[in-house]
Amino acid sequence: MSTSTEDSLKAIGPYQIMRRRGRDAAGETFDAVKESRQRVVLVKLLHSALTEDEESLARFEDEVERLSELEHDNVLRVTITEGRATGRSS
Repeated sequence: MSTSTEDSLKAIGPYQIMRRRGRDAAGETFDAVKESRQRVVLVKLLHSALTEDEESLARFEDEVERLSELEHDNVLRVTITEGRATGRSS
């Protein structure tokens, strides 16, 4: 069995990873804590193939923009995107 991303990933930028929430065709999502606010957030880590494909990345960024406009109790609110990651902190 291979090591999961959760086992090897401890932080993404200012976000301390707590646990993996899920996995889908686009990538993985994690519960994390943003150091400066000490608040739990959801972080989406895209598969590298998607970040290298400009069309897929543009589609994802468009989805994030549309989601940021939604306000509903049953929908996670998108408040910030950090852009493209070039590496991982551990």
